Amino acid sequence: RAEQSLHRWAHIFEHAEWGVAIGSADGLTLEMMNPAYARMHGYTAEELAGLPIDSVFAPGTAAELSTLIQEANDTGHAVMESTHIRKDGTIFPVQVDLTAVKDEHGNLLYRVANVQDITERKQAEAQLQASEAELRALFAAMPDVIMVLDAQGKYLRIAPTHSSFARQPDDTLIGQTLLDVFPPDEAAEFLNNLQLALRSQQPVHADYNLLVDGECVWYTATFSPLPDDT
Repeated sequence: RAEQSLHRWAHIFEHAEWGVAIGSADGLTLEMMNPAYARMHGYTAEELAGLPIDSVFAPGTAAELSTLIQEANDTGHAVMESTHIRKDGTIFPVQVDLTAVKDEHGNLLYRVANVQDITERKQAEAQLQASEAELRALFAAMPDVIMVLDAQGKYLRIAPTHSSFARQPDDTLIGQTLLDVFPPDEAAEFLNNLQLALRSQQPVHADYNLLVDGECVWYTATFSPLPDDT
């Protein structure tokens, strides 16, 4: 049974799709690694074995590596995002999960690093940030009065043009509710149509008049429900 268990763990080590490497107790040398770890870095396992640990870390990450090793030594485990370098010199982002393995007396035996290439995740994050920046720019440039409210009528986001209607600066509105900003009758109308749009999950259109700088202004409001994950 012991032999079967060891064989199973060896099989997992060899065939895992995430990178696993074992480093020496002194934190200097890569002692062994699985094929996925070697492929990730453009080497064979035989080429990597015995190389300095910092040979797979991108230039300029020495302080990060030192901090990671020290935290793992102190707490037994540490996680960080960093950058690694392949054999061909290309740099790629990784998440390193490092565990310090000690004997029953607390003496450090070796460290086990689980490494994931997070290139796709970083690309997705960059695309999301770019989309959010475009949305913010579009939102700020819209000539219409636009506000994003939660189900209770609390302001979550406001286009700059809204301040003239609310009669106070936009940066003071976030977190307030319609009842805080508008007269009771107007706020109640807003809330009723807001709730109707949420219940029906359909846009609701309504005409309103509002006193702005002593002048009665008519406008059409559209209440559009947003998806829950927006």
